[in-house]
Amino acid sequence: MPYVLAGDIGGTNARFAIFEVRKDGPRLAHSEVLESRGYKTFEAAMGAFLASAHEATRAKKLPLAAASLAIAGPVVDQRVKTTNLPWLIDARTIAKKFAVKKVTLLNDLMAVGLGAIASPPKSLAVLQVGRPKKTGGNLAVIAAGTGLGEATFIWDGQEHIACASEGGHTDFAPRNGVEDELLSLLRVEHGRVSYERIASGSTISMVYRFFVKEQ
Repeated sequence: MPYVLAGDIGGTNARFAIFEVRKDGPRLAHSEVLESRGYKTFEAAMGAFLASAHEATRAKKLPLAAASLAIAGPVVDQRVKTTNLPWLIDARTIAKKFAVKKVTLLNDLMAVGLGAIASPPKSLAVLQVGRPKKTGGNLAVIAAGTGLGEATFIWDGQEHIACASEGGHTDFAPRNGVEDELLSLLRVEHGRVSYERIASGSTISMVYRFFVKEQ
């Protein structure tokens, strides 16, 4: 049976899973979460996972027919320089090195949105009940992790079209005196301050210290 690999590659963790393709649907063969910064390159991380998968499944071969990797960063021509890691990930390099027939890279928030759209309602949790004004309409996906990921899904009248975005890197625009002070503090440390500096794990400790000091 052929296998496919799925990955969610972020600044803190690199999550991998291998599925066996069966007639009755995919079956999870092995999954693992690796610490991203423990590896100098993406290839090193993926190689470590595949070695672990071979050992765990005791399979002589795990022929990968395809790999789909969701990456925290802008994907251009199936190539990405990760935002919060010193990694350069190229689909062609991965396919050649690990003998994978087809490798697809996509922005991680695009992957989250596509997964949510494809999921049955029972798999989703409603945080605040609301009623859409009309059928369809554009959607936004926002996720605060190591960085601040954003993606949009544009309704074309028949389906939602996934559009990656690096909106988390938009300049932070303070709205009052307190936020002006926060901007000044973060500028001392980072120079340019984006919304990612305000609403993500990379600087949450500094924001916390600022507001504790304000009390």
